[in-house]
Amino acid sequence: MWYVACTCTYAQPFSSLLGKGKALLKITVIDSADEQRWMLQGRLAGQWVDALTSAWEKDHDQQDKRRCLLDLNDVTFIDRKGEAVLAQLMNQGAEFIANGVYTKELLSSLRSAKERSEKEEKGR
Repeated sequence: MWYVACTCTYAQPFSSLLGKGKALLKITVIDSADEQRWMLQGRLAGQWVDALTSAWEKDHDQQDKRRCLLDLNDVTFIDRKGEAVLAQLMNQGAEFIANGVYTKELLSSLRSAKERSEKEEKGR
């Protein structure tokens, strides 16, 4: 299978209190021969979580054996719904890049929960 470097960007607009149009969550997908990198910028919360889920279902092939990375370095906020989606993506094999203390701690907590769940299933 051949891959050409490809970038797909999803920007979800919203109106701020001042009426200026901004993108609350920007999702950029970069395809290369050895990986698919998802770069998220902004808030992973509320309806923007649905935007990520929709983009993931559209552009991520579970049968694809390439490494899938989600770059969370530019994510400024994650709510409970966002945490749940990150846990789902982790369970589907996604790997994460994060440099923020909060985001690193969140990912560590999600990994621990995943490992506990896997141990419990093996014990049944």
